[in-house]
Amino acid sequence: MEQVDPGFALSPDTAEELRAYLAGTAVDAAVKRTCAGAVKPAAYRARHRPPSPRCPTPTSR
Repeated sequence: MEQVDPGFALSPDTAEELRAYLAGTAVDAAVKRTCAGAVKPAAYRARHRPPSPRCPTPTSR
């Protein structure tokens, strides 16, 4: 992710939700790092995904 957009960061809400979720799990630190590492690219794609040509945006009248 750092190679694509070094300035990208999770939103504060997403980061807090991730911290709270991982704090409540009983897995080791390596698994928590792996899970946290998967969230950042997913958030990046969700924020930068172009609109789908199959679902056009509504036009204003």
